[in-house]
Amino acid sequence: MAAGSLLQDIDAPLMPGLAERPDLGFAFDVETGRIARIVLEGPASPDAVLRYYAQALTALGWTADPATESFLRDGERAQLHVESAEPGARIVIDIQPVAQPAR
Repeated sequence: MAAGSLLQDIDAPLMPGLAERPDLGFAFDVETGRIARIVLEGPASPDAVLRYYAQALTALGWTADPATESFLRDGERAQLHVESAEPGARIVIDIQPVAQPAR
């Protein structure tokens, strides 16, 4: 899979200064949707990364879900995990289907 393809698959931009780590990411389909992990690294502060992706994902139609500190769109949840790493931050974006209530 080409570098950047997982991030492009969720229609999200790459924050300037960050690089995708395709060797640490994955994506696969399940009966209820897809599951993906996208890992980004670069010289940015965790706060700057969270602000950037909150704005970018909202502009792309994702809705913030403050109860879970995640974003929702088209039956999927995007959960961002940001941690300090050398030389800046490591960002993990987990995508998974939103659990549907039992009928």
